[in-house]
Amino acid sequence: GGEARGYLEGATGLTCPGGGSAANGTGTAEADGGAGADESPFGRFELLAEKCDEAKKAASNSISGCDDETHADRGSCAAAGHGYQSNVEYSYYDANETLNRVGDFVDGGGGGDGVACSVVCHGLTGYVRTEELFVILGEIFNASSSVTMKLGCEATELISESGGSGRIEVRSACGDDAAAGASTYDKVIVAASTASVPLLAAIDPSLDTNLLGFRGHGVAGGPGDGGAPSVSPGQSGRSVHFVRSSAAGKAAYARSESDGAVKIWGGLYPDPADEDLRPPYSSPTDLVALDLFVDSPAPGIAGDVYKSNRAANVDVETGVRPVPSIGNVPLIKRYQGEWSNLFLNTGYGFNGYDLAWFASDCAAMWLDEGELADEACRTATYVGAEKDDDFPLWAIILISVLGALSVLGCCCVVFRMVRGKKDAD
Repeated sequence: GGEARGYLEGATGLTCPGGGSAANGTGTAEADGGAGADESPFGRFELLAEKCDEAKKAASNSISGCDDETHADRGSCAAAGHGYQSNVEYSYYDANETLNRVGDFVDGGGGGDGVACSVVCHGLTGYVRTEELFVILGEIFNASSSVTMKLGCEATELISESGGSGRIEVRSACGDDAAAGASTYDKVIVAASTASVPLLAAIDPSLDTNLLGFRGHGVAGGPGDGGAPSVSPGQSGRSVHFVRSSAAGKAAYARSESDGAVKIWGGLYPDPADEDLRPPYSSPTDLVALDLFVDSPAPGIAGDVYKSNRAANVDVETGVRPVPSIGNVPLIKRYQGEWSNLFLNTGYGFNGYDLAWFASDCAAMWLDEGELADEACRTATYVGAEKDDDFPLWAIILISVLGALSVLGCCCVVFRMVRGKKDAD
């Protein structure tokens, strides 16, 4: 809509395509990724080293369907944690056209990295700039009279108040203050990602088999950081995914930061070093970092940024993704008995920024109203006795090897549609 386009343009200094003005909401379908959006300053480019003929053919038609073809309708697709796309249009670019649009992300603009072509849905703006999102959320929380923020604190223990009141005491430690105190609440939602496992160990001892943490690593660099690549303003609203590197478990995702720095990240594997799932997480060893960012088929830009970070003694960033045993879906629980006012909201797997908004709304509704009154929430959830879905060893191995493929998004759908048509022919 016009309001969203206006905010996006104001935040980036870029202009959305289309025949109308974003400010007054008269933008056309072109601004939403339809025909004529080829020169959009936004979009996540899927960079391919092969199968360009198939990609070009698939991009000639709009695409509808689930990225898992066993789910025929939108409801069952979403409930299983998959993405459903309806009449989505993609643009295809050959090697030169791709470099003209996202060359700053490809081998520092040198044209390497084996990129033969790309496909992009210009209606999708790419990856979240978390460094800006967190600031915005902080401003919203600080402006609310009903929210108290305690940054740099760790919830260390939950205690059920005696007497059957259902109230819950949350004990916490902030920085070096190990005795920061405690606060008591009527109801509590634990949304601590993988760190929910150690926090709830005494309350939900099976959670460590229902939620597994997979590590990922990232680096960022730009002007002044030892000659690291930077992204020009005309390309700063775009982002890229190196499909070949993702398939090999390398750093495969890149976007810009507001100052023009390049942010690149990847990797997906469980690590015993963080088996308690409690942050802060350890940086990768030099051997792991070299394998992830430098060794083939890692994109050249990943190596450039990593080397500039090393020269400046900047550590590689590390995060742990919470993956539920039931799939890439939210893991929301309401506990029973003395803990009936305690809720859990975590999981999401590889779909965090897609699912968090809806899932958290449902969790808040459950807490506030005591039931899932909204039909969409009821449709997307299973309510009943907890099922024993432990993480099997074969699933851990499979995710470790192929997990990154589940975030291909556009290309997964593109190539599935092409294969489906070939089978029909």
